[in-house]
Amino acid sequence: MTKPEAGSPVTKSDYNRRKLSTDPFIERKMEFLIESMDDLSMEHICLFYFFYHSLSRQQA
Repeated sequence: MTKPEAGSPVTKSDYNRRKLSTDPFIERKMEFLIESMDDLSMEHICLFYFFYHSLSRQQA
């Protein structure tokens, strides 16, 4: 399997060349990535509400 050159377009056949044995590995890593992004999003929301609540208490 040859590496595509930088700047060359990716074709459908490039996806067919990858090893199928890595599919469970990639799928699991993607699940971890999505879960981490969800956690990060929830943390940002909690921090936003914390600062908003602190601001409203200071203004009162």
